[in-house]
Amino acid sequence: MKLTLITLLAFGLWACNSSADRESVGHATAKDHPAPVDKNKEIKDTYNCGLDTFVQNPGIPELAKDIYLDHKWNLDNDNEALALLDSLTAKDISSRPFYFKVVTKSAKRSDGYFSEGLGNAGYNYVLNNTEEFASYFDNRQCYTESDLDTWADIVILELGIISEDNYDKPIIDGYIEKLRSNCNNCPATQKETIRKFSMALSEKWQGSLQHTR
Repeated sequence: MKLTLITLLAFGLWACNSSADRESVGHATAKDHPAPVDKNKEIKDTYNCGLDTFVQNPGIPELAKDIYLDHKWNLDNDNEALALLDSLTAKDISSRPFYFKVVTKSAKRSDGYFSEGLGNAGYNYVLNNTEEFASYFDNRQCYTESDLDTWADIVILELGIISEDNYDKPIIDGYIEKLRSNCNNCPATQKETIRKFSMALSEKWQGSLQHTR
């Protein structure tokens, strides 16, 4: 009888320890081997800079979506196209980076009436929102050196109209000086962006001077 009781107790103790060991192993596995991270998703989100979310927004104009997505689009509707330029300073500040990208992309097909509007809007936007403009280029995956060069082309459009037939050097110098002054308290990265942008403006302006001589 005693032998039977001892055997049962020993078996019960072994069963409990075995169960505890299995639970311990299970917890260790969950802790030591977390769920895999979708690296592709992280890369996609970073590359798109979170701007893809605006494509799903019903309040965003279809033209803006088509330009952003590089779908078939044109700027034939002057009112619709020019409205995109107004959105650079949209009241919904969170949408401004999206429209900044859209306007940047629109420059490659800019001509005629829209071209004049683009130059004027771009010139004033950079002048009146210098810090915001420079801040976009802190993330080089979202807004590239090529985008910065495009914006120099946009501003030159308006400078050319302002100067008319008199391509005076002080026009470009005065504009650049105002940009530098506006960004006087900017972080170093943004000051560097304005420096590069100013250089691009000067080079393009000199090119314009040569073509008019």
